[in-house]
Amino acid sequence: NTDDSPMLDGVFVAIDNDAVLQWNQSQWMREVAAMRRLNLKFFVIPHLARPTGTNVSRACPLGTFESFFPLSAGQIACLHARPGQAQLAATRAIRAAVAHGMHVHLGLASARRYKEQMQLNYSDVLSRTYAAMQVAILHHLYALFHDDSGTLAGFYTEVEESNFHSWKEHLPRLAANYLAPLAHAIKSLDNRLLAWASPY
Repeated sequence: NTDDSPMLDGVFVAIDNDAVLQWNQSQWMREVAAMRRLNLKFFVIPHLARPTGTNVSRACPLGTFESFFPLSAGQIACLHARPGQAQLAATRAIRAAVAHGMHVHLGLASARRYKEQMQLNYSDVLSRTYAAMQVAILHHLYALFHDDSGTLAGFYTEVEESNFHSWKEHLPRLAANYLAPLAHAIKSLDNRLLAWASPY
């Protein structure tokens, strides 16, 4: 590396923070311009929906969620758009990426209860339920943000697979019931999109 730019191509940019959720378009333009000055090529926006509490029910076994992207009432079960400026956060970030020629990978819903369940007692049913919600979200995000610019480059699948012993025996079933449906849905939308995870 012959300059002072970091030796990496992209970064995570978490927007599920009350201050960042209120950024206007000018603030996003400045943030993404700074990324480009560092020669970054892409950024990832994880957790585009987050749990609103412990509102677990038969209809919503993972609880209810709020999104940081536009969503009509009842469009996706158990999910509503956060009121006010917050629901425009992803839109503004992507507009800035388009303006500065960067690629974006989008996260989906972060489900705290699912990850806790993975540690305690893995459930195929809960994995398939979570996958179905994620597929509905990624279809909606694709409809919102896909265009000919190629800015949308992929989807982050949210579950960070652990190498803890308690996870290892469940990983084949997690792959079959959660990761495979997501990867299939993503590639069915556009085979050029990346479907990826962040194991640790």
